Amino acid sequence: MADGDLAHLFLIQNMEEIEELVNDNVNGPRQRFHRRDDAFEVLSDQEFIKIFRLNKELTRHLINIVAPHMRQQTRISALSVTTKVLIALRFYGGGSYQVDVGSNINFAVSQPSVSRCIQELTEALNNEDIFNQIVQFPRTFEELAEIRLGFYRQYHIPGIIGAIDCTHVAIIAPPLNDENYPEYVYINRKRYHSLNVQLICDHNMRILNVNSRFPGSSHDSYIWQMSNETKSKKYHRKIRFRCLLKHRVLHYSPTTAAKIVNACTILHNLCIEYGIPEVELEEDEVDYGMFDVPYNEVYVPGVRVNPDLAEARMLRNRIINNHFA
Repeated sequence: MADGDLAHLFLIQNMEEIEELVNDNVNGPRQRFHRRDDAFEVLSDQEFIKIFRLNKELTRHLINIVAPHMRQQTRISALSVTTKVLIALRFYGGGSYQVDVGSNINFAVSQPSVSRCIQELTEALNNEDIFNQIVQFPRTFEELAEIRLGFYRQYHIPGIIGAIDCTHVAIIAPPLNDENYPEYVYINRKRYHSLNVQLICDHNMRILNVNSRFPGSSHDSYIWQMSNETKSKKYHRKIRFRCLLKHRVLHYSPTTAAKIVNACTILHNLCIEYGIPEVELEEDEVDYGMFDVPYNEVYVPGVRVNPDLAEARMLRNRIINNHFA
């Protein structure tokens, strides 16, 4: 099936989904939004979350955060910051083709306009002032102690300051002739192109650190060795933004895809802060392969093991024996 056919399928599916939500709340025959920003007025908070993943309060807060870093409306036909944020959120949350996002009844804008909206919000969320304020590893002993206590209270495991794992985010095949990262280095062990993204979260699933710059062929342990953080535990975290799911391949360069991962990380943390519930995945959207089985190193007698790995295994075994045996 051609990309154009797939795009039309996504377009029909999502237009029907959103139009059904709107019509449930508007009396009379089918109606379209008269203003692009009417989503705040027409949709209930639950419906708003289903489409944009954030509630109305958090979306307005996000608009205030990113507005200084986005182009302002300069003429009647230009898109407002609010509209641009909603368009980008719709893409992050649904992972649909840009033509679908632009053509649905909320926005009615062209595909190039959708692309610019996604680019603007993604760049704004990757601004250091915004990113480092919302995604940050513990910086004081007090912050570390709070997380250790949180892990112990919730999971009864002592001494944990973070839970770490890697996940593959599917991307289209990069150029074959890239000097730094040629196409083949993005092919992971499951034979599709991806970024191997390392995440560390606290006991409340708030992401403390994200490393999205490594290609899919990179080993989890190599990414860890190249990271600034040390001494964390593994834990699986499902991300609520469907553009990162395996079957919603990001049609962007590795650099842009990494920025989209960072943007979704920020939005995830804001959702945690505001207590936004995760939207249940439909059965055909469940991606059991999103978090790959970890690369476990099998112990072989007589073979030298990395000292840090050996020490970590001893600590793990002590915790198991003392608290779970």
